[in-house]
Amino acid sequence: MIVRTLRAMALLAFAAFLFPASGCIRYQEELVVQPDGSGKMVLTMGFNLEILEKLKGMGMDPKENDDKMTFDAKDFEKFEGIVALTRPKTEKKDNWQIWSVTAYFEDINKVKLVEKEGETKKVKATFAFRKEGDGYVLEIDDHLMENDQMKKMDDAPEEGGEQAWEMVKQFLKGFEISRGVKMPGAVTTAEGFSQKEGRGALNKIDEASLKGMADLSKMAKAAKRKVVCGKSELSEGDVAAFKKELEDAKAAWPKIQEELKAESEKRKKDKEKDKDNEKEKGD
Repeated sequence: MIVRTLRAMALLAFAAFLFPASGCIRYQEELVVQPDGSGKMVLTMGFNLEILEKLKGMGMDPKENDDKMTFDAKDFEKFEGIVALTRPKTEKKDNWQIWSVTAYFEDINKVKLVEKEGETKKVKATFAFRKEGDGYVLEIDDHLMENDQMKKMDDAPEEGGEQAWEMVKQFLKGFEISRGVKMPGAVTTAEGFSQKEGRGALNKIDEASLKGMADLSKMAKAAKRKVVCGKSELSEGDVAAFKKELEDAKAAWPKIQEELKAESEKRKKDKEKDKDNEKEKGD
């Protein structure tokens, strides 16, 4: 009974962790910060379509994830302090569905990543950037991967843990979470990151680095990260080029936003039409 229950918890917790919490199985995030605190966040997410088919047996219809891999105008609400987004791109390649977007900000201290469910709002990440001496400091309060279902695994009995892991790891094919920061100057310290090189600091977790349920549980906890860099290595030309990129993105955003609204309405109508057609067939 204990083993059976633990296996069920493992599968449900893992599914809850991957999809509601991170929404994907492959997640890449690169945060680029300018000396004045402006910058951009490049996000790339992917679903392994083969794994989605496996999850169908757990009550998840893979076809429903086509909607999850589109970006509606209302999704802009998940980014506080963001002044523009690029047009989201999506493609299917090598049995993966990939989705990417770039978010621009004028002041990273105003940026918050939030999760909304009805009237409830959870802050998933905040940022604090400042100049310190000749260099800069970025602190991140990170709750992005935090997941209550995975936390319950900490209290699960050890008995049957290996069997539960054997069931869970079949869903890890291609699993990767990569989160990086690029500072204005060379990074001197990177707390909460696994590696640093030049202006960058990086955390990367893939299927090879996950050895058991404890590793998944550890990933689903909040973390505080801190990156310190030296004097800015960006030239005046570099700074000017990004300012132009930012202004161009802001100018393009209103039209993109209207197009996303129209596409969202069309998908909604098409979905309702499909439901009506299925109902007619059933009758």
